[in-house]
Amino acid sequence: MPPYKYDLLPEHLRHSESAKRETLGRPSIGLTKKVSITLPEDIWNRINREIEEVNDLKSMSAYFRKMALDHFKRSL
Repeated sequence: MPPYKYDLLPEHLRHSESAKRETLGRPSIGLTKKVSITLPEDIWNRINREIEEVNDLKSMSAYFRKMALDHFKRSL
């Protein structure tokens, strides 16, 4: 948290060490964009099944992230 915002915190949060750090949580892996995708229900069912079957896919976001990264790695 930038020092100028530290003064805006409520008093009970100012004593926390995490309030003084500029970065919190997991490191960013990129820019987040919100999208909405319309697909037939049978395709969503297949995607959900694949997410359940593949160990390194933990979420819908991970599924689409892997698909996009794989696609663009091939095109380089």
